[in-house]
Amino acid sequence: MTLENSSTDNRPSPASENRFALAGAVWIIVSWGVVEFLFIPALAALLSSFGVPLRQWLEQHNLIVVLVVSFMYAPLTLGLICALFMPYARQTGQRLRTLIGLARWPRLKDVLYALPAYVVYFGISFTLGIMTQLLDRRYDPSQAQNLGISAPSSSVAYLLTFLMLVILPPLVEEVLFRGFLFGTLRKGFSVVPSSLITSALFGVAHGQFNLFLDTSALSLVLCYLRIKTGSLWAGMLLHAVKNLVAFTVLYVISAK
Repeated sequence: MTLENSSTDNRPSPASENRFALAGAVWIIVSWGVVEFLFIPALAALLSSFGVPLRQWLEQHNLIVVLVVSFMYAPLTLGLICALFMPYARQTGQRLRTLIGLARWPRLKDVLYALPAYVVYFGISFTLGIMTQLLDRRYDPSQAQNLGISAPSSSVAYLLTFLMLVILPPLVEEVLFRGFLFGTLRKGFSVVPSSLITSALFGVAHGQFNLFLDTSALSLVLCYLRIKTGSLWAGMLLHAVKNLVAFTVLYVISAK
């Protein structure tokens, strides 16, 4: 047997790649659901039973509490994925950094792709919003996301809000959705279904219909950037720019 034939024989079969993609994607979705709908509510109930006024803090828009609760799900979900999915991934010959799109450091081309991609995302989102509004007059594309926080009233509050909107989501959401989920789906499926599934779930995770359209459009562009650049860095930058625009409009311009 020649070396070439031996190398070919060692490659995963299409059937095994499909099984890996399905099993991995299902476990990623289940991990997110368990944390979002079971673990965090159970933790909140436990804290309340010990007299911690968690509901009152949230109703008062306590910035620290909202920040912790809002982004607790991502590290916990990633923890479940790494604990139970990554051993399976290693057994199938997957490399973690390659699977999630962080096999290299950022490059100038990531910036050159990300900034024009913002225009493309905005155009798709705007078009979807207009079309939906024409079909249903009740649809309000300008409805803001309910973040559970009040307008910042101090420099510290502005810094924490900036961290909550502009820094953390591009990091944790890109690793979770365009990293683990999209990277795993791409092991067994083509770009189109992988992008559509990832984007639909990303939209659902934001919990509002107008945000579903906007974030799904954003995710489609982010998936394209992952494929085009082979990395998450351009997508992280685009995500950060998008959230920076929202932060500026909501908390800087509107506050004047």
